[in-house]
Amino acid sequence: MKYREFIEALQKELEERLGEAAILFQKVTKNNEVTKDCFLISEAGYDISPAVYIEEYYRAFQEGMSLKEAAKKITKVYKACRNGMELDAQKFCEFEKVKDALFCRLISRGKNRRLLEQVPYVPYLDLAVVFYYALESEQMGNGTVLIHSEHLQFWNISENELWQQARENTEKFAPARIYTMTELLHEMMPEGTDDLPEEEIPMYVLTNERRYLGACGMLYDRILQEASQTLGSFYILPSSIHECILVPESSAPQPGTLVQMVQEINLTQVPPEEVLSDHIYHYDARKHHLMIYDPH
Repeated sequence: MKYREFIEALQKELEERLGEAAILFQKVTKNNEVTKDCFLISEAGYDISPAVYIEEYYRAFQEGMSLKEAAKKITKVYKACRNGMELDAQKFCEFEKVKDALFCRLISRGKNRRLLEQVPYVPYLDLAVVFYYALESEQMGNGTVLIHSEHLQFWNISENELWQQARENTEKFAPARIYTMTELLHEMMPEGTDDLPEEEIPMYVLTNERRYLGACGMLYDRILQEASQTLGSFYILPSSIHECILVPESSAPQPGTLVQMVQEINLTQVPPEEVLSDHIYHYDARKHHLMIYDPH
């Protein structure tokens, strides 16, 4: 079954399962102007219309999953999202009622020019700080609403007020942490596995406890100063929107090698919508100053 035929057949199967729900096929633009095919599912009595991305289900279908099984899984995901996330439209119109759930995220400025025409943002190096509303009451979940310029208008706040509030919330509810690479590798290895290869270059990871949108930890000079107490001056390699790698200058290879490393990893290992930057950054421990490293 070809992709277009799969979409049509899956939509019919979902309509039979979900009854009154409206299922709309749409192309959505994600971070870095990556477009994805999805179904937007909406149902009377619910304010949330979760987006279900289709390509992953088509890949599973090609690998042997039946159409009915795909529809069953999507239905389960949709109902979990619908019941677990609430957006009170009236509440969302009042800044005082939403302000504690506003957060920062870092994205590429160069790869998101069209998006940045529509949203408030703060320039930072070659990046942009944008803002989102976390739907879950537990904060910082994956259900989010990107803040657009019109939100500031009906909240009657300035871009700077949004920036200050989101910056404070991000530091409070999703504080950045610095891990050794070994710590994170131990998390990913099966329990009881102790034999890890020795690091040729000492590396540290800057992220948050959820490992979600943790690259924005580099916004906080307190965190960078804390890192410099252990590392001295160091380079920051933006490995994705979720985390950065810190490499002490004293033991790093040539910076040009680090730039090539980041660019290669972005091309081969990071999903396009999660790429942060092809540049690296240098933090001067003496001056407490972060800048883009220019190999030229």
